Amino acid sequence: MEILKTWIMSLAGAAVLTALCMAITPEGQAKKAVKFVCGLVMIVCFAAPIIGGLPHISVDMGRFSADAGDIMARAKENTETVTRTLIQSQCETYISDKGKLLGLEELEVSVEVRWSEEGYWYPVSAEIQGAIGTPDAVQNLEWYITTELGIQEDAIYWS
Repeated sequence: MEILKTWIMSLAGAAVLTALCMAITPEGQAKKAVKFVCGLVMIVCFAAPIIGGLPHISVDMGRFSADAGDIMARAKENTETVTRTLIQSQCETYISDKGKLLGLEELEVSVEVRWSEEGYWYPVSAEIQGAIGTPDAVQNLEWYITTELGIQEDAIYWS
């Protein structure tokens, strides 16, 4: 039974490894070569129990499968962090630029974002410091923030 488990783990590991290699390889001759090598790896892993050998390949592929899963989880986490930071930065830049266009000087903007049920980051609040300008400009900036970014008016904090 352990041999069957090892064989299945090696097939899964080889599948994940080859899929990862295929995904990161650019189109062209290199992709064709990688596709060929990946095919050979899958054939060797599939046929290893039949030809009675290469148990170390099966064990290694099992380890590769576990490592690939960890790498993919960390990559997803890092992608979410980078995306969150990018959304925050873009919203802060938008508010700052709109403020300057409206005549508000010396703005320091901080935006908080949250993860939606639909699977994306969205702005939920903004803190704006150092707004020097007319009350109309402040009101117009609030209008842009609520209308364009969807931040509720009571979630805009001025100091």
